[in-house]
Amino acid sequence: MGIVLLAVMALAAEPTVQSYLVALDGQDVGWAELGLERPAGGPKKGAFKFTWKADLVVSGDPCLRAHEETSGSAKLSDAALPEELFLALAGELGVGCKAIKAPGVKRGQACWTEASPEHAVGTILGLPVEVSFAPNLMPTTVRYKTLGLTYRQAAEAPENPTECHRTVADDGVLAPGSEGLKARKLAHAVYATPLAPTDVRVSTAVLPPAVKALVADLRSEDLSSCQAAAEALVSQLTAKGFPARAVAGLLLDEGRYYPHAWVDMTLGKEHVALDATTSDGAADAGRIEVGSLGDLQAGLNLLRLLHEPPKLTLHE
Repeated sequence: MGIVLLAVMALAAEPTVQSYLVALDGQDVGWAELGLERPAGGPKKGAFKFTWKADLVVSGDPCLRAHEETSGSAKLSDAALPEELFLALAGELGVGCKAIKAPGVKRGQACWTEASPEHAVGTILGLPVEVSFAPNLMPTTVRYKTLGLTYRQAAEAPENPTECHRTVADDGVLAPGSEGLKARKLAHAVYATPLAPTDVRVSTAVLPPAVKALVADLRSEDLSSCQAAAEALVSQLTAKGFPARAVAGLLLDEGRYYPHAWVDMTLGKEHVALDATTSDGAADAGRIEVGSLGDLQAGLNLLRLLHEPPKLTLHE
């Protein structure tokens, strides 16, 4: 029996919890915690159980945060693994590809090109990732190079979640293709993103007077951030019977992309973008949505776009 298998069996059924500090381009922006319980009969004899929670500050101004808590179980032989288990069990999985399940993603693929009990290199949903492991087989460091994102082992999670503070995202990034673009309302724009091409058009739906009034009232208030504005507008819209959700993404402003939050409202068969920080009517096409506000995967997608800025093509 191999030494690695003996070590795994010795750890079986002993739940292990590891805390991490999360850094963006070297600056601490949050924390995470992974709990893992291995099957008592060894890695091929039962299910692995896990818990995961994370809190990430994408930017300080505007204050954009992302949070996630999840748990589950799976066997190595399952057709698809939760993303957290694929990452944590590289040594047991070995080199090769596997279908994975991730929050906000129905199913994707992840691969290990190098995998040992000490170190693993591969891709998860197309993102290059590198993982180092401790003798107890728990990840000590996880690096997503294209995001500038690192999870590194910490003694314990902070007692209070990280408050919003300035990050490298606050200064925005240059938007390729926006050269010579003057400040104006964009009616139609196409963004070539590493996630998927995004075609954004201003909605032509006629807004009900009640919706216009809600947005106008919010614009007259002294709101602390775009996140506060989006959450307040969603609350008021849903109270009036209009389905709406707060979303996060990039805002194009004078040739640069900035993290931002606004509202996606369903009106009949149309989705209308509303932004109480910029307009009383439908928001313009200078926005790229990456997901629901506060969702960790949306936060990671936002960081990816800040590191690989989408090329803009305007359509008059």
